[in-house]
Amino acid sequence: MGGTIRVVEGRGYEADGSVGFNAMGVISFDPGTQRYNFTSWTLGYGGVFPFQVTDTGFVWETPAGPGAVIRYTATIRDGVWHEYGERIVEGQPPRRVVELNLRRMGDSNWPEGGAVPMR
Repeated sequence: MGGTIRVVEGRGYEADGSVGFNAMGVISFDPGTQRYNFTSWTLGYGGVFPFQVTDTGFVWETPAGPGAVIRYTATIRDGVWHEYGERIVEGQPPRRVVELNLRRMGDSNWPEGGAVPMR
């Protein structure tokens, strides 16, 4: 697809090795509009969301009720992905609701080879 899409899967494991969190996303670039979109699915929810590439990573938002959004801000450097989500409500200061610190483990043959196991 000429580098216009990337597929991302996120997994979080419980201490016993079971999957405690699983998310799937497709980042796509539309050469006609020169814009990115992020299609995401997790916990029974999904949607297509604006996606902004930054010098250090990306930012995207999802609706979170009347007058509110969850804004996810990620930085990626030296194989480390740091992302946090803040609930932003009109007239209130942002409130951090999630933080992820992920380290790249290496290439895989996903999806043909199955999910990367917990290490």
